[in-house]
Amino acid sequence: MQSISRPRYLPWSVALAILGALSACSTNPAVQPTVVYTEQQKNMLEQQWTKAEQPAINNRQVHLDMIRTMQSRSMYFASLAHIDAYEKEHGSNAELSKLRADALRATGQEQAARDLYQRLLSGNEAAAARHGLGLIAAQNGNYAEAVQQLRESVRIDPLNAYALGDLGYALMEQGDLDAARVPLIQAIELAPENRKVISNLSLYLLLNGDQEKATALMRKTNVSPEVQHGIRQRAQAMRSSSLATNDKADRELFMSNGGMQLRLQTTLSTTTQTGKTQ
Repeated sequence: MQSISRPRYLPWSVALAILGALSACSTNPAVQPTVVYTEQQKNMLEQQWTKAEQPAINNRQVHLDMIRTMQSRSMYFASLAHIDAYEKEHGSNAELSKLRADALRATGQEQAARDLYQRLLSGNEAAAARHGLGLIAAQNGNYAEAVQQLRESVRIDPLNAYALGDLGYALMEQGDLDAARVPLIQAIELAPENRKVISNLSLYLLLNGDQEKATALMRKTNVSPEVQHGIRQRAQAMRSSSLATNDKADRELFMSNGGMQLRLQTTLSTTTQTGKTQ
């Protein structure tokens, strides 16, 4: 007789059907021990199947994602501690260096941040490094250098809404509203729900004399009255003769998540820390 080959393993659905049929015999006392054992096997198989469908958790990636989240909520000091811990456990890489530079910049350690950004200019994080150098320049009132660095950042990474918005802001600080228009509109179309991008475009509309459009944009996007007031104050300051000075206090910027924005301490900082402003 010709032998008939049999599959080594039953399909999962067939296996479950067999296990289910066996469990139906549980009313018979004679087979009760076998049924109990079969139910245990069934549960074990189901658990193994579920585990097999779940992707393995990459501890490195989880820790890196946590650092990114902390920085998105302006927890830069804490992120520095976690960056140290990550580096000790897993070593460094270009992205981690970029996150460290961002944290150093945001915590007032400008020279250390600048040095680290400079070392990243020739690698995969070149666009982010140019962005960071532009923010440092802007924070010190050097908007000519800021525009130069931010333009290079956008050239390398044209889809970065934050860099586009920051470029538009720096151009507005230079009084070049015509040049600021395109990057600001690009930023709002790429990131229509981002609070910093919305605030920058609202500021542009106010400076351009479009009061009604600015008000409509801020109301439509649920910008709080306090933030609206701060944006209007900044627009007024930028129109005034005090803009000609290089007083760092007058030009102080709100830096968060790679974004250049007005320092609206009681509103934007709070919403950023609760995760509402990304």
